[in-house]
Amino acid sequence: MGITDEQIVEVQNKLNRRPRKILGYKTPAEVFFDTITKSYVAV
Repeated sequence: MGITDEQIVEVQNKLNRRPRKILGYKTPAEVFFDTITKSYVAV
């Protein structure tokens, strides 16, 4: 018995959706997608 792909995705989503003080209480996902969006606009 091991860890399923679904379990990994569930933990990944929980971590990426948790606000972080160091990120100004934004989630890692918000910061990542804000950065991606800005880089596309700048091109």
